[in-house]
Amino acid sequence: HSIPDVFIWMISNNKRIAYARIPSKDILFSIVDEEMGKDCGKVKAVFLRLPGKKGFGPAGWTVQAKLEMYLWLGLNKQRKDFLCGLPSGFEENKATKGTGLQAVPPISLVYN
Repeated sequence: HSIPDVFIWMISNNKRIAYARIPSKDILFSIVDEEMGKDCGKVKAVFLRLPGKKGFGPAGWTVQAKLEMYLWLGLNKQRKDFLCGLPSGFEENKATKGTGLQAVPPISLVYN
């Protein structure tokens, strides 16, 4: 493995409550379609599970939370392509940084 997996944590009162592990190969961007990860540039349902030993066995697979996420992992020079796969109906909520420059990526995506 050359790129570490992506971990998404749900934190409450400074405690890790639930998590999801996403293999980086599944969200890796490439300009060649055959080399792109299967979930790159797609909105995907991610289910969070309990961390540690509590997360194993039948009890650990109860859904702690469900997230709808747009996943994309690529190089900084490829960032112009990161919203290409976004389904119609979504809009960027852009933040400004400094002297009127747009921050990339947007702080959130909103579905209308």
